[in-house]
Amino acid sequence: RIDFKPAPAELPGVPARLFGNVKTESGAFRGTLQWDKEECLATDVLDGSSDDGKMKIEMGKIRAIEREGWRASRVFLKDGRDVVLRGTNDVDDDNRGLFVDDPRYGRVLVSWSAFRRVDFEDGGSGPGYDEFPALGPLRGTLKTREGVTHKGDIVFDVDESRGWETLDGDQDGITYSIPFAQVAAIAPSGSRRARVTLHGAKVELVLEGSADVTERNAGVFVLAGGKKTYVPWDEVSRIDFER
Repeated sequence: RIDFKPAPAELPGVPARLFGNVKTESGAFRGTLQWDKEECLATDVLDGSSDDGKMKIEMGKIRAIEREGWRASRVFLKDGRDVVLRGTNDVDDDNRGLFVDDPRYGRVLVSWSAFRRVDFEDGGSGPGYDEFPALGPLRGTLKTREGVTHKGDIVFDVDESRGWETLDGDQDGITYSIPFAQVAAIAPSGSRRARVTLHGAKVELVLEGSADVTERNAGVFVLAGGKKTYVPWDEVSRIDFER
């Protein structure tokens, strides 16, 4: 058993979490991050080889990292220097991607092909324990392709039924894991993708690649008044979620 509790107010000696603004061809993402799915603290180390030999640089000493083609990265240091590194999965196309916890989307994974640059900032430790509210059942209105509507509790893909569970999908080399509490609407678009609208967001995502948003979706249950209605995914026109 694990019981989660708020962290103590004072935790001396704890290294800062990495925080920054990640630029891609599809836009920017800002929040706490993990470089190469791993380095997430100021004391973690970036490895690579420069023209002068192998280097190990603490992440906390880096101001920015910019991709230079597929096989190298230019690293800008806080002391004003910059260096091109290559030869390791930290700085070339073997990089596994950057996790960014962006409050607008939940968590995104930016692939190396989509990544352009990250500028590190002093952003704190991320949200605290008390900033995660208790999230209840998903509720909304489902409209079928024949125009029939069903309103009630939603069980999406036959397994996601709570606001803290995530809607997963890919767009332009970026993988999104979006808490359902942030999803305003989902509308299938053919058999391989779905259009997703988020609460408070100005952009519409067109996600693909996962069972949540493709023909592999197992369908949706709507629970209301003791009645359970099942709608196959290929009969769903749109689902609007209550906030």
